[in-house]
Amino acid sequence: MPAPKLSVILPNYNHAEFLPRCVEAVLDQSFADLELVVVDDASTDDSRDILADYARRDTRVRVYHNAENRGVIATLNRALELARADYVFGAASDDYVLPGYFEKAMGLFADRPDAGVVVGLAECVDDDGRLRVLSPGIWADEPCFLSPREAAPRMTACGVPGPVVWRKSAFLEAGGYHADLRWHGDWFPLQVIAFRYGVGFIPERCSVVREVPESYSQNQKRKKTQRLVLQTLLARVGSAAYRDVLWGFTASGIFRQFGSELVRAAATLPGLPVELLPALRDTTLAHAANVLREPEADVRAGLAGLLARYGREAFRLYDQLGGVKRHDIDPTVRTAAAAARVAIRRDTPALPFWRSRVHRAAAKFMRTVDRCSRPLHHARLERIEHHLADLIDVQRQVLAQNDLMLRLQLRAAEAPRAGRVGPRAAA
Repeated sequence: MPAPKLSVILPNYNHAEFLPRCVEAVLDQSFADLELVVVDDASTDDSRDILADYARRDTRVRVYHNAENRGVIATLNRALELARADYVFGAASDDYVLPGYFEKAMGLFADRPDAGVVVGLAECVDDDGRLRVLSPGIWADEPCFLSPREAAPRMTACGVPGPVVWRKSAFLEAGGYHADLRWHGDWFPLQVIAFRYGVGFIPERCSVVREVPESYSQNQKRKKTQRLVLQTLLARVGSAAYRDVLWGFTASGIFRQFGSELVRAAATLPGLPVELLPALRDTTLAHAANVLREPEADVRAGLAGLLARYGREAFRLYDQLGGVKRHDIDPTVRTAAAAARVAIRRDTPALPFWRSRVHRAAAKFMRTVDRCSRPLHHARLERIEHHLADLIDVQRQVLAQNDLMLRLQLRAAEAPRAGRVGPRAAA
């Protein structure tokens, strides 16, 4: 049997309620020269019967079963090994593609077979079908091919999302699905092939992605685990094998989506490669003021050391580091803050440094004069500040209680909904 032009790989674990919609959306595509490779990860619901029925009715459906539950990434890699086509769409059993997507994507690949990936717009919806976000945004007004240098400045939000068609050889060259990157296991190789081979873009809604709290990709919100995953990601990006695409992570700014957790990961990563500093600069400087107030001493000390490496670029945090140096309860943090101030001062030209000192002294003097001339006004302001602080504390307590209630509800729901884990590695 000749190999099809497109392989749709579909891992599944206990998603029987979503399978018909997902499978039929693939089989009803106007582009018919495809195969659907399904690997069931030892489901305990009705998934096997549903898949067997589709395989009997359509020869394009090939179904395989894991003898035991192996997890999303291992199942995806097995499906990828079984795929016979040169181009692949990585599907998720609780998502679905919209009509015409494959025909448009393969049309762009026909014009540019050397492209790495074809991206369409994905509707990210909640469990009730309400639109949360349209990803990744409009990169062009009409279907087109973007070279790596053209695509990178447009990839500012999340980069290339998960539900896209990609060239199999390029994906394997990027390492396939990276198991140790967990929910970013497909996100990383997709960015790599985009920065190496370019992107075809379709400015139309092409797929629907279900994002709910218990899905696999949403596990990235578990902070401790996410920090370890991001440290692995940073080490991977900085390794020799991917040094050729480091420019893309810097030019695109897609690291910004990880926010303060990326800063914590970078601050506590031993031996952070110097080549990663430009890619991390904007995110680090944007979140440093808040992260320096973290309760974890190793994060505060590590961030101070990271700011020292940025030198004059971190000068705006010089005074805050002074406060950390004087008042932090941990001696290691105080020492790191003092060293960071020395490094920043040494790298900052004398004129800008002393100009800022004069401005700061003048502002402090004017505040003192104003306080002495209007004591009643400032007393009222202080009372307002105390009231606002009390309100903020109450709000934090309410949010903490709501978060606890949500966790308890999710934990209670996990028993009857065990295994409803989305097969996406990341979106």
